[in-house]
Amino acid sequence: MPRRIYTPEMQAFIAENVQGRHYSELAELVSATFGIEMTTSQIHAYASNHKLTNGLWHKPIQRQSKRYPPEIAQFIRENVTGRSMKELANLLNENFGTDYTTEQIKAYTSRFKLRNGRDCRIKPGAIPPNKGKKGYCPPGCEKSWFGKGHTPYNKQAIGTVLMKSDGYLWRKLGEGARDWRQEHILVWEAANGPLPKGAIVLFKDGNHENVALENLTLITRTELAILNRYGLLKTDAELTETAILIAKLKHQTAQAAKKSKKRGKSNGRK
Repeated sequence: MPRRIYTPEMQAFIAENVQGRHYSELAELVSATFGIEMTTSQIHAYASNHKLTNGLWHKPIQRQSKRYPPEIAQFIRENVTGRSMKELANLLNENFGTDYTTEQIKAYTSRFKLRNGRDCRIKPGAIPPNKGKKGYCPPGCEKSWFGKGHTPYNKQAIGTVLMKSDGYLWRKLGEGARDWRQEHILVWEAANGPLPKGAIVLFKDGNHENVALENLTLITRTELAILNRYGLLKTDAELTETAILIAKLKHQTAQAAKKSKKRGKSNGRK
């Protein structure tokens, strides 16, 4: 469709006659006055582009719900006060022969912000129904209780070493849940003392099951980050040792450059 050209006369006419008229009515009026074919959508677009309004408020069309027809919706609104959602659903089904569930009524009232006015909070001074009880046990449940001194079938003895889900070997040192430590760290500490802060024990050949002392080496977390960044971690022990030397050199170079930059700034201020 070719672009509509609006002459100054047409523009003035639309501006003078838009107030109080629907766009369909204005389109017919413009068409009759100027002998042209003007559509409602063209008038609407023109008015919108030139910020012209007809001053008419168009009430949105409310679509009728198939699930909740007007008589059902009205019944819910009139009977929601003071009733639980279950009571309201039962009352509704009894009166209309329907099969609404409690969840459907709950969803409807929530959507339309209908409140039943009931306060379900525990009142001050109320006695909890389980006060003085240690739990509910139906008759015969005591047959499945563990006897005094019972040992679970999966209990591990102190000193047990096993592979956990993280892929590392762990050794049990006590009966507490936290009394487990990684085996390779224990091996390294037995020969070298406590693990320094900020350091880790690395497997030279990448095999987490090879906890022999000669396969373990101590590096800092910064050096590990450099190894990962440059893809220097290897599965060959000799290559790993070379990669660690490269990582240490890169770290030292970066530290030296950082100190030099600080000295340069300090001299510049002087």
